[in-house]
Amino acid sequence: MTVNSKQSDHKAPELRFPGFPDIWEEKRIKDIASFYSGGTPTSTNKGYYNGKIPFIRSGEILTNETEQFITEKAIKSSSAKMVDKGALLYALYGATSGCVAISQIKGAINQAILCIRTDEITDWLFNYLSYRKEKILAKYLQGGQGNLSANIIKNLRLYIPSLPEQQKIAGFLGAVDKWIENLRSQKASLESNKKGMMQKIFSQEIRFKDDKGYYFPEWEKKRLGDTGEIVTGTTPPTEDSEYYGGDLPWVTPTDINYEKDIFSTKIQLTKKGLSRARMVPKNSLLVTCIASIGKNVILRVDGSCNQQINAITPNKYNNVDFLYYLVEQNNNILLRYAGAGGMLMLNKKDFSRLKFNLPSLPEQHKIADFLTSTDNLINLEKQQITLAEKWRKGLMQGLFV
Repeated sequence: MTVNSKQSDHKAPELRFPGFPDIWEEKRIKDIASFYSGGTPTSTNKGYYNGKIPFIRSGEILTNETEQFITEKAIKSSSAKMVDKGALLYALYGATSGCVAISQIKGAINQAILCIRTDEITDWLFNYLSYRKEKILAKYLQGGQGNLSANIIKNLRLYIPSLPEQQKIAGFLGAVDKWIENLRSQKASLESNKKGMMQKIFSQEIRFKDDKGYYFPEWEKKRLGDTGEIVTGTTPPTEDSEYYGGDLPWVTPTDINYEKDIFSTKIQLTKKGLSRARMVPKNSLLVTCIASIGKNVILRVDGSCNQQINAITPNKYNNVDFLYYLVEQNNNILLRYAGAGGMLMLNKKDFSRLKFNLPSLPEQHKIADFLTSTDNLINLEKQQITLAEKWRKGLMQGLFV
């Protein structure tokens, strides 16, 4: 399948399929579609709920599951309306305001969802409305406030190609979506395989051997405090501007992105600021100890962290990458100890006392290298997905007016 590039006036897209030279016709969506919204059955009427009909709310149009189910009585006695699987749904307000979806299930919709029926190609209109989402929100939801309405959507202007060209565009984008979905499935499969391998490795169901083919020594139960020096971070005084604005990272839990080597610090310290904070040398493991317990990342440069993080600087007998995977695998244990006192907090003392079975340093290296190579494959899939989504976005800009 090829797409030809063409310079044209504003009534034809930049990218055209061969055999479609006509300019696109301007219409309002209400000229090509009919619309209806649903409603919410009275919550005090127990006969309306806990039925078998999925009740689709605006935050659920992108999924095939609903939290609530209603009865046939609710459909007959309230303003809730049924939609079929494959219906075009538009979220008017709520967290997903402006989102459009092809319904994955048959169910009932509430007043925050607009169902759009059209004699045009549904998938083409779905892609068009998805393409226009940000522009629609920017125009009608000033500063993120307010709601969209059925009237706003009905009066949106768009340029429409012939049905055969709509079909061509929709089919092409559908093939691109399947390709991206395959990439996501491959990534999910790698992540599932990694999870299974980690369970077997840390339960010692799988053991690594040395270069001569011999198993490494048996694992020994040790405290985290035995793996290296542990410090809890701190915050330099905010009133002294000389402490901030440098190039040394100061990491908080919100900066940690559930990736081994990636964090996004919003605050950088000066050398003077670092001297007031707790210095954390490079190749230390940062582990969140309050609220979002167990989020961890390896600090690959000298820096610091705030008081919501415990930092482990491994001694010469331990591998920092191995410790990262150890914490990742045993996050449930950290959470259990953190919640023991009724509050999600794992102070330095309790954190240091946590005990785990640990292999010798050579086996730690083997395990870390194996899991790192798996992470690298997962990251390659992530990069491919990001590039594919970016490419698709560029296609949308060229395929629509």
